[in-house]
Amino acid sequence: MKKIKNGRIWGISRLLIILVIIFGAASCGSTPPVEEELPPVVQETPPPAPAAPPAPPPEPEPAAPVPSQAELDSLNAAIARAEAARELAGEFSGDYLFPYEWHDADNLYNLAVEQTDTATPESVRDSTARYIAAAEALEALARSTLDRSFEITLQELMDARNEAINAGAFRIAPDYLSEADRLTESANTNFQNGDYHSAREEAFNALNMYNLLTTGLTAFQVREEIERLGFSRYDSSGFASADNLLNGAINDYLAGSLGMARVRIDEAARRYNEILNIGWRFYALEHNNAALAQRQRALDVRADIASREEFDSAQAVYSNGAAAYQESRFQEAIVFFIQCAPMFDASRIITLERRSIAEDALIRANQRMAESDETARNVEAILRGVAP
Repeated sequence: MKKIKNGRIWGISRLLIILVIIFGAASCGSTPPVEEELPPVVQETPPPAPAAPPAPPPEPEPAAPVPSQAELDSLNAAIARAEAARELAGEFSGDYLFPYEWHDADNLYNLAVEQTDTATPESVRDSTARYIAAAEALEALARSTLDRSFEITLQELMDARNEAINAGAFRIAPDYLSEADRLTESANTNFQNGDYHSAREEAFNALNMYNLLTTGLTAFQVREEIERLGFSRYDSSGFASADNLLNGAINDYLAGSLGMARVRIDEAARRYNEILNIGWRFYALEHNNAALAQRQRALDVRADIASREEFDSAQAVYSNGAAAYQESRFQEAIVFFIQCAPMFDASRIITLERRSIAEDALIRANQRMAESDETARNVEAILRGVAP
């Protein structure tokens, strides 16, 4: 036990020695050392760096290709072609005659206009192709339009010519009709030769000539009717004025002033028709007065009572005539007035005849009554014994 104890003590001692050594070393390390003063450090400014050499210029980009003059000429030719076809189709009413085709072709043209690009050869070629497509569509439309337009014009010319003939052109104005026919033939020839504008102008003039012939000849026929019926007496000054206008229109027509001829002919026709209408009105009034005179004669003999059926029939016809007159249907009124006048007179005659018969019957009845009275007196005398 003692031995163990001594060993333990020795161990403890050894531990204490080690701790002393450690703490001594630690205290020595914590004491700051004495600093030595060093000479100040002088910082030298470094010399400036040499200037950097200038950057080399960028290499130029390769030049874009430029359209050739031939390509630009092709584009301009396509543009002119499309514009000409579009103008031609429009002048002859292609938008009206063929609205759907016009819409499609015009869209192609507008697209070509909007997308025109002359920056590069490729863009010029693309623009040219678009204008060519528009031109082809517009040219097809123009051909259809021209054919249809002239077909309509020819039909109008034939219709106008037939009206002029019906108005008496062959009989009254054959030379004027031949001149209009010549213009029609010339218009057809020019159209077949591709001179569309000249064809249209000549067709327009021929149509005016046919129409003027119709109007003028119709006015002349009205004038002849006025003369035949003697209606000029109702407005002699107006009749003379219409004649002057008609003669002036003929002179304008011969001088080629078709517009002025149209103005004069229209006014002359208006005046002739007005005079004719006035004439029919006065003529109807005359027949109305004649019918009223016959009616009054019938009333004077009391035909409305003695011959009521006959008088009422005449009165019904007269009423129709009066209604027509009030509505300015003068020719119809004249027919009724002419018809009813003898009917009124017939009712008067029948009344007189019936009155005569009645008077004769009354006379005979009175005679019979007188004879009966005489016979009665004789019988009475005989009965009284007195000689008759």
